[in-house]
Amino acid sequence: MVVTIFAHGDADGVCSAALLKAALRGAGEVRVVFTHPVGLVEDFEQFAQGAVYIVDVAVDEVLAERVLKTLDSYGDKVVYIDHHPLPEGFKPRSVELVYELGVSASELTFRYLQTLPPGYDRVALYGAISDY
Repeated sequence: MVVTIFAHGDADGVCSAALLKAALRGAGEVRVVFTHPVGLVEDFEQFAQGAVYIVDVAVDEVLAERVLKTLDSYGDKVVYIDHHPLPEGFKPRSVELVYELGVSASELTFRYLQTLPPGYDRVALYGAISDY
């Protein structure tokens, strides 16, 4: 099994990706690709394999429709964990959207995963501190 994590390259994104990678340990090959809002679609088209998790990557308003189309047409599981304001009308049909304003992506990822090895609460905390 292959899992692809797309993460923003700042501390909140890196910590979110680390949380996911720890939680998915033993689930097969877990690949991490660092991306950014404008490059998400191209990176997704080039690197997405298996289940996909996207963490801390804001949806660019100009590309929102293209992002929706790309994610909704993907043939496997997609989980999008983010805290940035969403463009108006951004409502993916086949994507699990874990979204909340006012918290970090690290906190959202930590809550989503629920079960992590001991000590990973600090990784979530580091990501949250860096984001605030």
